[in-house]
Order: sequence, then C-alpha cells, then structure tokens
Amino acid sequence: MKREQIPLRFGTDAGEISRQLSSVVQSGTDLLLGSDEGCTVERLSPDGDGYAHHKSFALTKYLDLPQADEEVDIEGLECADGYLWITGSHSALRKKPGADDKLADAFDALAAVEHAGNRYLIACVPLVHTDGRATLQRTAPADAAEPERHAARVGGGRRRNRLIDRLRDDKHLAPFLDLPGKDNGFDIEGFAIGDDRIYLGLRGPVLRGHAVVLVIAPRPSRKRPERLRLGKLEHGARYQKHFLDLRGLGIRELCVDGRDLLVLAGPTMVLDGRTAVFRWRGALDVRSESIVKEDQLECILELEPGKQDDHPEGIALIDHRGRRGLLVIYDAPSKARCPNPNTVLADFYPL
Repeated sequence: MKREQIPLRFGTDAGEISRQLSSVVQSGTDLLLGSDEGCTVERLSPDGDGYAHHKSFALTKYLDLPQADEEVDIEGLECADGYLWITGSHSALRKKPGADDKLADAFDALAAVEHAGNRYLIACVPLVHTDGRATLQRTAPADAAEPERHAARVGGGRRRNRLIDRLRDDKHLAPFLDLPGKDNGFDIEGFAIGDDRIYLGLRGPVLRGHAVVLVIAPRPSRKRPERLRLGKLEHGARYQKHFLDLRGLGIRELCVDGRDLLVLAGPTMVLDGRTAVFRWRGALDVRSESIVKEDQLECILELEPGKQDDHPEGIALIDHRGRRGLLVIYDAPSKARCPNPNTVLADFYPL
C-alpha cells in the first residue's frame, strides 16, 4: 500500500494530547480520537487536506466515573447503534524510577503497583450529529426513529469491573490480572464492534506467542439505565476467548472490515520492534472459542518501526476526501511527524 500523510491539527489548548494518541474512529466525516492520558475524547473535522476545528469532550460530563480527576487511559473507540463506545486499558501500572532517584527510591518505585478505577472502563455515550458534527450527549431523547438513549458503563469500582470479576477464575488470564501491562500483564488495547459483540484485543498477556482476543456482549441493565451488564453468548458464556498466533506480538488495535477483523500487532513492551496489520478472515462468523494459527492470519501491511518513537497505536477504516483507506495514528510521534506544536501527521493507506 502507498502511504500518504494527513495532518491532524489540534487547538492551542490541547496540551500533549496530539503526542499521546491511542485510538481513532470516524463518525460521519469527523474523527473522534482518544488519548492514553487525561479523561477526554477529541473531535476533529475535515479541513483542507487534513482535520482541524478541534473540540474536546470531558467524559465526566456523561459518565459517573469511579474517580473524576483521574485518567481513563482510553485504548479503544467505536461507533455503533447511535453510541460512541469507549474502553480503557484495564491495566495495572508499575511506577518508573526517576533518572536521579537514589537506589532505595528506585527500588521502591519498581515495587509500587497502582490500580486506577477509570482504567476499568467499558462504556457507551449517545452520539448525535449537530450541524453535521459528531456530538456527545448524556441522554438522547426519544424520537420517531429511536428510543431514548443513555450514557452507561459496565459496573465497577476503583480496582475492577464486572469483566475483571468474571476473569478472576479464568485459567488463562487470572494470573495476569494484577500484573502491570508493561510486565506482560492484562492490558486491553484493541477494540472493535461487530454483530452486537465487542472484541477486546489484549496487548498482554501473550501466552507462548499467542495474543488474546476477548469477546463480550454488553447490554443495558434492566433496572439502571446508567449501567451495562455482560450479556450471554453461546452456551450461556459471559465472554469468549480466541488465541491468535502472532509469533509473540501483542494486539495494539482491532478494526472490523466486512466480516473480517484487521489486527494491528506490535511489541508488548515499550520498545522498537515489528509492527504489522494482519487480516483475520471471517472473524465475525466464529461463534466458539478458537486458536487462530499463523497461516490463518494474512499480513497485509508492514509498518516501519521508529527509533524510540513513532509507535503505531490505532487504526481505523475511514473515508477521506472521497477515498476509503486505513488510517494509522501514533503514540510518541517523531519530530518529523510533528510539523508544529499543535499538529501531528497520521498515515493514510488508500485501499
């Protein structure tokens, strides 16, 4: 595929958001983006050769988060059925020693593991289009075409949610739930929706070279409109697992393409290494747990790794100026990808 670059122009008050992008989805002609810092969703609208007219939506206005002043670590955004769906990483965090720390302080930092409630987020927020622009609302009133819609999240607290509760007895994943994401611990980074199911791609753990995709089916609570429950899948299961032989790579993002899933795969650790997009054909038709062998995953795009920068973090299929293609956004973008303090260049691969 031939690469083009598209400028994403943020407002002067956006801070470091443009340097910490983690997820992207298109709604109408707008782009909605998430960052692994803060607690906001960003909107950019078409502008010339790129996207601009930045607007930020604070999630605390729409959702009753466990900790209002804490980052969500957004790792996935999807649009479905009139909602913007959002997931956090669900990962624990190990402190990083400071460059000037004394030995005892550095040891203490490496021993400190934190759990942050907002990271355990799976939620939906009503999405409407006002004057042609994608806009979030806490409640969207009913009309002739749609019933009333409410912002809602899977229930949980400061250290877990209903999904984590379900996984506590899982023979594959339970040992990793309290390990930090950067230590091959449990860490959601991929997010896609198809057939009323959510596909969660794990950056970690990677088990003997196999990355994990979890499938869940959140449904509105019958008694509390601001809550989601985990609905039943086949045979009454509340989640399903698929193991993808990605030869040791973790999943960094997922994207639905017809009945297929596109899988952005890369290193589990914060390091330079192979990053590629694979096609899992017929993924949405698989209704039972599976192991997907290496020869069942077609590599469709190799992404050139940066040198301690330019880490591919999110992908989305978008329509850009009349052409359909794959958009790739980056965390820790290189200087060459940042032409000015408020602009970052994303990559676009026409299909």
